[in-house]
Amino acid sequence: MRGIRKGIAFGLALSLCVTSFIGCGKKKEVAAGGSKNDVATETSQIDKEHVYKQQDLDEIIRQGEKVSSIDYVGDRIKLIAQSKDLKSRCVSFKTDGSDVRSFDFAGGDKCYVMDCAFDNDGNTYIQYYDGNQADRFSFNNMVSEDAGDEAGSYFLGKYDDTGKELFKVDLAKEFADEDDNVTGLAWTEKYGLICNTPIGIQAYNEKNGFEMLLDKPDRIDISEFSYIFEFEKLANDQILSYFYDEQNACDSFEIIDLEKKDVVKNFHDVSGNDEYSFFKGADEKIYASGTDGIYKYDSDSDKLDKLLDYNSSNIDSATRWMGGIHFRAVALSDKEFLADIPLDDSDNTSFARLTKVNPEDVADKTVVTIGAMYLNSDVVSAIMKFNRNNEKYTIKINEYNELYPDDFETAEKQFDLDIISGKGSDIICVGGDAKKYADKGILLDLSSAFDKGGSLADIELLPNITEMMKIDGKIYTFMPSFSIESAVTRAKYANGKKAMTYKEVDDLIQSKSTDYGIGFGSGTVMINTKDNLVSYLFEIYKDKFIDFENRKCDFKGIEFADFLNFVNKFPAEYKVDFENWVDPESYYVEDKGVFYKTYLSSVSEYARLKQIVFGEDIELIGYPGNGDENMAAVTGDIFAVNSRTEHQDAVYDFIRSLLTAGLDNLSGDSLKEIVCHSLHQGIIV
Repeated sequence: MRGIRKGIAFGLALSLCVTSFIGCGKKKEVAAGGSKNDVATETSQIDKEHVYKQQDLDEIIRQGEKVSSIDYVGDRIKLIAQSKDLKSRCVSFKTDGSDVRSFDFAGGDKCYVMDCAFDNDGNTYIQYYDGNQADRFSFNNMVSEDAGDEAGSYFLGKYDDTGKELFKVDLAKEFADEDDNVTGLAWTEKYGLICNTPIGIQAYNEKNGFEMLLDKPDRIDISEFSYIFEFEKLANDQILSYFYDEQNACDSFEIIDLEKKDVVKNFHDVSGNDEYSFFKGADEKIYASGTDGIYKYDSDSDKLDKLLDYNSSNIDSATRWMGGIHFRAVALSDKEFLADIPLDDSDNTSFARLTKVNPEDVADKTVVTIGAMYLNSDVVSAIMKFNRNNEKYTIKINEYNELYPDDFETAEKQFDLDIISGKGSDIICVGGDAKKYADKGILLDLSSAFDKGGSLADIELLPNITEMMKIDGKIYTFMPSFSIESAVTRAKYANGKKAMTYKEVDDLIQSKSTDYGIGFGSGTVMINTKDNLVSYLFEIYKDKFIDFENRKCDFKGIEFADFLNFVNKFPAEYKVDFENWVDPESYYVEDKGVFYKTYLSSVSEYARLKQIVFGEDIELIGYPGNGDENMAAVTGDIFAVNSRTEHQDAVYDFIRSLLTAGLDNLSGDSLKEIVCHSLHQGIIV
């Protein structure tokens, strides 16, 4: 684990106000074909041909929502917005963003929309899940096969533009002998509502019900076990179909002509690649979002022509982590898009207008580089925001895993070689190698910048965070985000202590008439086995047994014996009884759950633990030991500045932007909570 520091449970060191931690070490998917150019000699020219301006439309989508479907209907845009608590609503507005209207679907949080279509009369058709038992969407989406009707059902519904339900069809009854899930809805002038059902493509109307248009067995170029998972309506009653090609084990795309009842076009150039999400425009042309930008599809050549480049446009987009399928958009023209842009790998999005910028209007800026094996989405998002708001500088990302997408070992060696040879980027994600580079004089000493009168003196850090940034007494690194790996308990059980011994933990567990599996039964119950806990906790305890600096170890002492005895108190295995499954967090309400294992990376998670899970004051007590040292850990991205950089002012501006990226999302109450908790730990904020 990179960048880990065993530590003092400093309460909520999140007063640094940073975004949640993902890590420099998180591998992401990369499209094939990356170049192997020498990063140090790459041109610093800005790509001016594919630049679009991002304008966030916060009044359309509420915080915590994302767009699951969007379409151009008449002179309005209509979309389905879904919140993280599984509520769905229909939103419509004019193309200029005005006249916003919306309604919630009947059923509220029990109505989870899977697919939708819009007709020209203002009606909305949805295929949705009626979750009478919300557990279907909890616990990693795992449901007992014997759950039966209590697990919920799939329905086809129709709503007018006020939200009034016009009909509701129970798909389980319609397809009693088949899978009841309809995957793909579209509206056509000739056939009305088109549905991809378990037995084929069918039209549906209230009078006649389902009528077959194209049997599944009659489909060409699709095997028996292949399945369509999405439709996109095109002109002339044609449908762009996304389907999984079972024979070739890949995603494929094709155009189906409903009149000819045949496939008239296969997307050979892009089929087999899940990096793309296709959508249509007001001009009836086909567009696609890829991992790096937006393209226009040329059906004659079966090629994608690039229009928009995310990096050059400084547009937040996590499609390269998530795959293009998570991108929802509509084209007003090839120079203007409305898109729900993924920001990270946690389903956070930004609904925005993207408008073409004339190349001659793209300003020249001084380029400052940031180098890493790979950057997490939060850091990239902060870079894009910095670039959009800075008229003088732009941060250019150099990720070595993209330069060597099929050879991680070579990428890692080249990254290290460039740094050591003095050809590294201005800012470097150094991970666990910070001391090695600092000892060679490669890293810039940032101490004076954070001292009084320095360029970063206005940034106040908790003392223990400052210590984590130091090497041999000097500040060489900075951490824009981190998480705390710790065990949380009720404050009254900690009784003012910063740590608990093995005996104290054992006595407390026994006093509650519970066992270690339930007593430590937090959300990640799968980890409560002996084998898993050894690997999970060893990172926190290892300094007790291993002297890394002198290359010595002691596995015969009392520390290691007590550690093994502690782990051995947990069950050998954990079996999930789906039929009688109990949410582990319910044990805390009953006071049988005593310690909660957590990766604490946000104020909201701290508030959730205090207010919902425990329902009272909590303490980050860490894991037990033999003394009064709090056995917790802090994990985070570790960055440093190249001592050879010629852009110190720009680097300092970027560091300030990165370290304060989370401030805009915190309320006064959140800050007060942090301060109070930090003071309780004896820490001055």
